[in-house]
Amino acid sequence: MATFIVLKVLLGLSAEELFGSKDSEISSLRQQLIDGENSFNALADEHNKLAAALSEKEAELARIKQSLDTESRHRLEQAVAYEQLKAEMAMKCEQLAVKEASLYKRLMELQTDSSRTESTFGQTSLRNIPKIPSFDGQPISFNRWIFGVDELFTNYPGLSDFQKRILVVDSLKGDARSWYDAEPDGNIDIW
Repeated sequence: MATFIVLKVLLGLSAEELFGSKDSEISSLRQQLIDGENSFNALADEHNKLAAALSEKEAELARIKQSLDTESRHRLEQAVAYEQLKAEMAMKCEQLAVKEASLYKRLMELQTDSSRTESTFGQTSLRNIPKIPSFDGQPISFNRWIFGVDELFTNYPGLSDFQKRILVVDSLKGDARSWYDAEPDGNIDIW
C-alpha cells in the first residue's frame, strides 16, 4: 500500500506538474496569441497608414500630371499662336513689299509724267520769262548785258541749259549774232 501511496503521490505530483505545465503552456500560448494580435493590429495600422500615404502620393502625382498636361497644352497653344503671328507678319511684310513696289512704280510714273510736264511747262514758260536785253557785240555794254543774264538765270533756277541757250541766242544781235553763228557748237554747249 505504501507503494500505491507513493505511486499516487508520484502520479499526483506529476498530474499537478502536468497541469501546471499545461496551464503555463496555455498562458504562454495565450500571451503569444495576444502578442500576435497586437503585432497584427500594429501591422494593419501601418498598412493603413502606408495605403493612405500611397493614396496621397497618387493624388499628388495625378495633380502634378494634370498640371504638367495643362502646362504642356499652354505651351503648345503659345507655340501655335507664335507661329500664327509669324505667318501673319510674313503675310503683312509681303503685302507691304507689294504696296512698296506699287508705290515705287507709281512714283516712277509720276516722275516720268513730271519730266514730260516740265519739258512742256518749260517750253510754254519761256513765254512768261522776261526777255534778255539785246546785245549787239559792243564791249561797253557787255558787262551790263552779262549782269542781266546772270540775274535772270538766278531768278529762274528751273531753266534747263537748252532753255538758257535759247534765251541768250535770241538776245544776240548784229556782230554778236554773227560771232555766235560762226563759233562751233562744241565751244558753246552750255551757258
